[in-house]
Amino acid sequence: MQTASTKISLANLRASADPRYLYGTFTVLVRDFEDTDLEPRVLEQFPNVNLDPTSDSYIAKVIGDTKVFYNHDVVDPEDRRLIKEGTNPNRSNYVRVVMDPQVERQMVPATVLPFGFRGPSFLNTNTVLNRTLFQQVVFLVL
Repeated sequence: MQTASTKISLANLRASADPRYLYGTFTVLVRDFEDTDLEPRVLEQFPNVNLDPTSDSYIAKVIGDTKVFYNHDVVDPEDRRLIKEGTNPNRSNYVRVVMDPQVERQMVPATVLPFGFRGPSFLNTNTVLNRTLFQQVVFLVL
């Protein structure tokens, strides 16, 4: 996975028109962090994904949800090893998806679609904080 500064956009949100299949579709765009909405620089796109865990177009299957990390926080040094979490291989060069367990267990209504958010407003009284700090904490939760 590349370590570029990226942001996520959701586009083409479409509710299902089929009364027998209620899951809608949407496109996930991985964009350059420095671009603008007027001049987007799309690094990757994943069109027509959905929130149906049984579908081949399920967002976690299309983008990937695998995380590999070294478990060094164990008491016995013999238990330290690489740990692999997730069930779908990462197909993105920039991001992976972390799904809410309720979506995975189909406890969320099939008619819902994801949406972005601007995040909570706050008063910045410290000029030392800059964009680099905020890049490290931006993520997409579905």
